[in-house]
Amino acid sequence: HLEIETYCNHRIRQIPLIIDSKSLFRIEQPSAGESLVEIVFTPNREEWADYVSRYGKTCNTLVTLGEGGLEYLSMEGGARAQLIRPFSLPTVLDVCGAGDTVSATCGLLFHAFEKERDRTPHLELAQLTAETSVQKFGVNPPFLHEVVDYAQEALRKA
Repeated sequence: HLEIETYCNHRIRQIPLIIDSKSLFRIEQPSAGESLVEIVFTPNREEWADYVSRYGKTCNTLVTLGEGGLEYLSMEGGARAQLIRPFSLPTVLDVCGAGDTVSATCGLLFHAFEKERDRTPHLELAQLTAETSVQKFGVNPPFLHEVVDYAQEALRKA
């Protein structure tokens, strides 16, 4: 505990732990003040339905909905859902790795902007990044300039 406080300039940071959707076990967020970890579970639509039927809702969850976008269920202050729609209808070449791209983007942004409770901008950027990634063949994360170019194009079409 002391090492973490010293490393973080004498303040405790909550670290996002992104859990991929293949878990067969119940995932629960520790009570406030008990943990330095904030759990975010990232299933797709089918995996989320299966999980809820087994265990119910238990932690912050980011459901990937394919062409439907993302749905973020925050357990903070009671469950509340937020839907992030796609910005555009990209030409889909390959969906491999799109969910991982969302998870990685959210992990980075949730950690970098930990004090911000409104996650809408982070979720929107994760959605844009996923839309950019599906326009490539294979598991190839998009470069920042590709995400920016795609966002500009999506805004022009809007």
